[in-house]
Amino acid sequence: MINRITFPNAQGHQLAGVLELPESPTAFALFAHCFTCGKDIKAAARISRALHDRGVAVLRFDFTGLGGSDGDFADSNFSSNVADLLAAADWLRQNHQAPALLIGHSLGGAAVLAAAHAVPEAKAVATIAAPAEASHILRQFSGSVDTIRTEGQSTVSLAGRPFTIKRQFLDDVAEQNQASRIAQLGKALLVFHSPKDATVHIEQAQKIYEAARHPKSFISLDDADHLLSNAQDAEYVASCIVAWASRYVTPGALAAAARSFQDGGTQPPADASRAATGTPASQAAASPAGATSGESAASSAPFASPATRDALDVPTIPFDPNLPAGTVRLTELNHRFLRGIQAGRHTWLADEPVRMGGSDLGPDPYALLLSSLGACTSMTIRMYANRKGMKLDDVVVDLVHRRETLPAGSTGSAESSSTAGAASHGSTQTEDVFERQITLKGELSDAERQRLLEIADKCPVHKTLTVRIRITTQLVG
Repeated sequence: MINRITFPNAQGHQLAGVLELPESPTAFALFAHCFTCGKDIKAAARISRALHDRGVAVLRFDFTGLGGSDGDFADSNFSSNVADLLAAADWLRQNHQAPALLIGHSLGGAAVLAAAHAVPEAKAVATIAAPAEASHILRQFSGSVDTIRTEGQSTVSLAGRPFTIKRQFLDDVAEQNQASRIAQLGKALLVFHSPKDATVHIEQAQKIYEAARHPKSFISLDDADHLLSNAQDAEYVASCIVAWASRYVTPGALAAAARSFQDGGTQPPADASRAATGTPASQAAASPAGATSGESAASSAPFASPATRDALDVPTIPFDPNLPAGTVRLTELNHRFLRGIQAGRHTWLADEPVRMGGSDLGPDPYALLLSSLGACTSMTIRMYANRKGMKLDDVVVDLVHRRETLPAGSTGSAESSSTAGAASHGSTQTEDVFERQITLKGELSDAERQRLLEIADKCPVHKTLTVRIRITTQLVG
C-alpha cells in the first residue's frame, strides 16, 4: 500500500512524503534522498518498493524546498536536512513505529549518519554512494564557491536545474564533524559504493568504513552509476539490505521475509511478525550474492543457487584487537568457502563464485593475490612519480592470472625458472602467468613512461613472487 503523507518539520513547513506500507511490516525504514533530488527519484522509489516487497515499510520524503515540500531550498542546509530526517522519524514514531533502519543515498547517506544518534530505536544504517564529509558536496559547484562567499549567494546549475546556494550553506557543511559521528555511530553499518562512481569517489566510502567501528560491512556496486539508474542495481541494493539487516532488525521476521522472497514470493509470510520473537539472530539470513537480470521478483532474486541459499547465514567477521602487527588471520564463516580476513584494524571477505559452490560474497584467493600485486605496483609507480615530480594524473593496473602448459623440455620463462612458478604435473610442465597491463594518464614523455614501466617490476610484491619462496606450516591447535 502506498500512502502519501505530509508532516511538519522544526520550522513548521509541511514536508511531503510517501510511505510504502506492507500489510504486515517486519520493520520500518526511513530513506533520505540525494542532494537536490527528491523522494520520487528512480533510485529512491525502486529501492523503497523492493524493500516493501520484502516486508519492510519505507518512508521517503522531500527535504525542505524540494519536490512537494514547503519552504525555500536556498534557506536549507545540511543541518536542516538532518532536522527534517528527525521530524520524519518522529512522525513514524507517533503514527506507526520508529524506524529501525536508516537508509541514505549520496548526501542523504551523510545525513542519516549525522541523524542516527538521535534515533535510538534505529539498529542499522545503510549508505549508498555517500560522501564521508558533508563538505564533499561543494565539488558539485566548486566554480561558484568563491562567488557565494563574496556575494553571499549564487545560482548554480545542478543536474541541469538552477538552485540558489547561500553562504550559510557553505558555513554549515564546514562545521560538520562527520568522522566523529561515524566513529560513535553505535549501530550496524552497511556501506554501498561503486568503484566507477563519477560523482562521489569510492575513497569516500573507504573513509566511512575506516572511521566506523564494528559491526560494519561494505558491498561494491560494480558498474553502477551514482544515481543507480539501472533498475537491477536498485533491486540488488534492496535485497542486500534486507538480508544484512536481518541480523540486527527484528531478526526472525526479516529472515523469514528474505527466505520467502528467495523462494519466489513477493510478500512476507502472514506470521512474519510473530516470527520476530522466536528466531535467534544466529539463524537470520545475511548478505546475498549473485543478482541476476530481469525485472520480475522471481527472476531478479539475488539468491542465485541452492549453494548460495544454504550459505545465507553469514556471521560477523571475528575481530581480535590484539592480533599481532603483520599477522593476517583467516577464519571460517561457513563450511564451504566463505572466509573472514583480518589484518590490523581491517576486515574483508574471501569466497568462491557460485559456479564453484561458493556464495560469491568476496573475491577468490587468486583475485586477492592479483590485488596484492596490483596495489603494490600502483603504489610503487605513484611513489616514484611523486618523488621525481612527474605529471602523473592516474595509474590503472589490470591483472589476469592464467596457467599455461610448457613445451616438453622447457623450464619456463627466465623470471620464473628460479622459482616454483614452473610446476610439474605428472609428465606435464605448467607455468603460472600473471599478466599485468598498466595505464598511465598524464603529461608524460616517452622516456618517463618507459621508466615507470621499469619501476613497476621493482615493486616489493613483484620481487617476492619472482624469487625463491619458502612457506612453513605449523599445526598450533
